[in-house]
Amino acid sequence: METLRVAEIAAQLGACAARELESQTLEIKSWCKDERELSQKISEAAVCLSNTEGGLLIVGVEERGGSGAIRPCPHQSVSADWVRSRIRELTKPVVKCGVHRLGELVPTLADSRMGELFVIEIPKTSQPGGHRTIGGISYRRSDKECLPDSIAAGDDFSDCLIENVSSERALDHQTLSEAGRNRENTLVGSRNLGHNAIDHLLQANLLRYLHDVPENESDHRVPTIAALLLFGSEAQIKSSLPAAHTVITSETASSISMSSTRWLNIVESTTKYVALIQKELRQLEYTVPVEVISELLMNAYVHRCYRTPGPVRIRIRKDEIEIQNPGGLLGGLTVDTLLQSTPFYRNLLLADAARLFGYCDKAGFGIKKVYRYSILNGFDFPLFEATQDSFSAVLRTRPDVPFSRFVRDYAGGADLELPDLIILRALRTRGRLTAEQLAGYAQRSEAYMAKVLVNLVSRNILAEHERTFCLSEQVKNRIAQYDESGQMKLLL
Repeated sequence: METLRVAEIAAQLGACAARELESQTLEIKSWCKDERELSQKISEAAVCLSNTEGGLLIVGVEERGGSGAIRPCPHQSVSADWVRSRIRELTKPVVKCGVHRLGELVPTLADSRMGELFVIEIPKTSQPGGHRTIGGISYRRSDKECLPDSIAAGDDFSDCLIENVSSERALDHQTLSEAGRNRENTLVGSRNLGHNAIDHLLQANLLRYLHDVPENESDHRVPTIAALLLFGSEAQIKSSLPAAHTVITSETASSISMSSTRWLNIVESTTKYVALIQKELRQLEYTVPVEVISELLMNAYVHRCYRTPGPVRIRIRKDEIEIQNPGGLLGGLTVDTLLQSTPFYRNLLLADAARLFGYCDKAGFGIKKVYRYSILNGFDFPLFEATQDSFSAVLRTRPDVPFSRFVRDYAGGADLELPDLIILRALRTRGRLTAEQLAGYAQRSEAYMAKVLVNLVSRNILAEHERTFCLSEQVKNRIAQYDESGQMKLLL
């Protein structure tokens, strides 16, 4: 352990903000809100430092500077052994490190609050492929930031070749034919090119030649993982990518409990499972828009971590649908920033190919599409949950029919944008909200939301009272006029 360096850092901790002290080889973390979050943060930092130059991780310092930044650990279970075990359990291959209390390294601090901080010494990795978190994400240090390696260094698992099989045996030819037609219908000017399905895959870089051989030697064309995931046969996917399966269960009251596990390609999975979900919901007399289910399923397949040995899970319950995939959010994304943030991809070739063949929208539009179609059909916002190793989307399946009929009629005439629709939906469900709360729902700045709210109030869509907003009486009355047949009730 670099005792002298540790002593120098300790001397500055009480006077400087943690951010000012951090460097390429020094990361400082707080105690976090709970042990789960602390486990995640220290394992990510251990992977990050080890994959770069190694360094020190100090745990227990709040972001702000001054004496108030140093406080006792609020978690009873946390000890040096606990830290070692968390890093051992949450990194692959295991990041080896030394863990000490600061007071053990700098005896003069042993009886102080600062002496209770943890100092973790992390050597530079000796593993050729580096380290990853248990969720399959690799990180590297860039100055004071830990960035996902898949973003910073171009590590794209879906871009790898499956060298032990030929494209002819690995791919489902019915799906390929459909994909070729889909691409020619999607791209302007690409019709009647005389391409067969294999030509499209070669152009999209989904198939490649292992060696520089004549083009007629088709056995030398091998598929990428992206090609297999999108268009592969079930037998080959199960053999080559056993983690790439989908488990669907139905627990609706009107159906015998159903469960199924398949290794279908993404194109076939989306078609099959959308139809199956709709069939289950029809028994309950519910209808969720196809666009919402398709988008969330495609999102789960494109963004999931295929290094993680877990399936995409679809759970159909009486009042909700849940779609869960392995692999948490990347690049600092959170569930509170999904609508407006730049998307990050761990499977870049897969995502590009899905767009190229017309199976999903261009980057950044998918979640917006889910919100828009949900609101227009009377459903509440989707619920998103993210951990370090999974992402879940939950759709409520009971629509607000009068609101749906109102907003569909009114949205066209009033030219409402997505933030407007989000505001109407939030106020319909929650009554009164502040501008700050509405900005949170729309994932927009308060300055942006202030202009939107002024416009809606001026059009008598909203009413303002004591810094809170609600639907105007005119809008409430119009919603109330809709009966179950979809006709406007006559005003008395």
